[in-house]
Amino acid sequence: MATNTGIEVTALRPAASAGDFYVRPEAQNSGIAQGLERLAGSMSKKKELEDKARAEYLSLSDSLDATNVDALHNMQMYAHESPAVQARILELRGQKLGNKFGTDAKAAWNEWKTTAPADGTGIEEFFSKQKESLAQSLNGNKFMVAGAMGRMREVESSLRAQHSSYLDSRIRGDAVVLMDENLGSIMLSVQEGSLSRESGLIEVQSIIDDTVNTGVVSRPEAAKNTFDSFIAAYKQTNNWFARELAEKSIYATGPNGKKVTNIKAIAALEAADDYIADEQAREEREAATAAIAQQKVDVQTAWNNYYTFTASNPNKPVPPEMIVALTGAGVSMSTINTQRKAVMEKDDVLYNDTFKQNSIAVLAQIQNGMFNPAGSGINLNTMAEMLGEGFLHPDDATSVMAALKTAENSTPLLHGVETKGFKKQLVDRLKNSFMVQTPSNAALVEALEIEFDMAFIEKVEDHYSVEGAVKPTTEQLRVYLKEAKADIQESQAAVKQKSLENYQFVQAIKDSAQKSKDGRSVFDDDSDIDDVNNVLNNSARGPALLAALLEDPNQLMSWQKKGEDVQEIEAWRILDILSVGGGGFDAWYTENSAHFTRVQ
Repeated sequence: MATNTGIEVTALRPAASAGDFYVRPEAQNSGIAQGLERLAGSMSKKKELEDKARAEYLSLSDSLDATNVDALHNMQMYAHESPAVQARILELRGQKLGNKFGTDAKAAWNEWKTTAPADGTGIEEFFSKQKESLAQSLNGNKFMVAGAMGRMREVESSLRAQHSSYLDSRIRGDAVVLMDENLGSIMLSVQEGSLSRESGLIEVQSIIDDTVNTGVVSRPEAAKNTFDSFIAAYKQTNNWFARELAEKSIYATGPNGKKVTNIKAIAALEAADDYIADEQAREEREAATAAIAQQKVDVQTAWNNYYTFTASNPNKPVPPEMIVALTGAGVSMSTINTQRKAVMEKDDVLYNDTFKQNSIAVLAQIQNGMFNPAGSGINLNTMAEMLGEGFLHPDDATSVMAALKTAENSTPLLHGVETKGFKKQLVDRLKNSFMVQTPSNAALVEALEIEFDMAFIEKVEDHYSVEGAVKPTTEQLRVYLKEAKADIQESQAAVKQKSLENYQFVQAIKDSAQKSKDGRSVFDDDSDIDDVNNVLNNSARGPALLAALLEDPNQLMSWQKKGEDVQEIEAWRILDILSVGGGGFDAWYTENSAHFTRVQ
């Protein structure tokens, strides 16, 4: 009994049987004889092919016998000896190649479709190229061809339908885009005054009508698309003519309307008006912020020029342009005059320790303010007041101004997202390298963070030292951050080493506490914390022993038993000896273990 394997084998049937081609000798001529020979040869060849196909069919039929199938299942027959198995394998290979053809063809189509001819030509050439590779892989094997053919036809049919749909969508989209571009040109011409509003309205309607009449878009679609285009143009350029076109469009008013009646259009127009108002407010805020920032730059530049001039020319009149630059930047004349007086009289004012300490305090406040997003509270004007009031000496003006400039440049970068993210990675990796998380380790990390910040500030100073320097780009900022990290590598390694030492220190104390605990007996007279405190507070050696325990319980102290020589033993062992019962140090460490997580 044959078993269904999914393979269809069609036995070839002769279209005609060989007949009796006897002809009487007298009727023969050379042409007829040759024709009959060719016919007989053709029939013989056809018969040979039929016999071959029938033999293949019989071979497969025999291999599909129930006995053979059972034998294969029971491992009593080798699979390679079955022609049916071999054919099925070839068919499955063909199916695999067909699936691969589908994947490859879809990928190739996605890449090719954007440049495909708009009229649909080229699809035949596309499929021809895709089939070439498949044909080579199949190598003419009929079983593999049978396996692949179905999948290939499915893929081709699907892609043809997708391609038609894609071209339809693309050309409709292109038509809308081109229409929008032409509408945009008309709106710009009206805005520039090269086209009247009346002519503009006529041309807009003409473009819409022409596009609709081609059939590529329906009139409702064209009405909605043009309305959206007008709204977008209005929001982008604040072109009031674009808003007028949107308001007068058929989508907004209806075919016979004179005013906006479409609720969606009313909402869109109101939203666009709100957007324009918000954008104007934002631009005003940005302009004000930029003006303030520029004023700071102008003040900085004006004071720099002023102090540079007065330092070299203390008794010469200040050039008018410098005065104008300062007043134009918002500095009052009284402040300028106060500064001038202070500079002119500086030689009469002895530079003393008070001035020095004041300068140090101001510089420290400026530096500390760099680590505070709110700043230090000191600016050029407050510095000018300090100079005028005699709090600062004019000789310190240059260093203070340099510090202010560094702070102004560095503070925003220190607290920026890029820097914070980089530092977090640095700190997290360092913390994760610690064996234990302790307050001492946290203090080490905090100190390293400050060192990193200072290294980064140096990079910022170097950046702005170049004439005409502007705010670093993101790429430059990342370079400076990496360089700052490299600068503190030794300190980072030292922190890791210190962390290891802290861990080893605490671990050694824990080990000693365990040894003390192991010395406890099973009786009730072992030491508790009250016994230990009695030793430390009331015995002659108590104060010295407590100091040693707090410093390092494993440090050696002198101890002498009666009648024996002095020896050096650990402080914790002395506590165990002096305590009532065993485990004295264990009891003390249980109460004081937190002490040893501090900075050592």
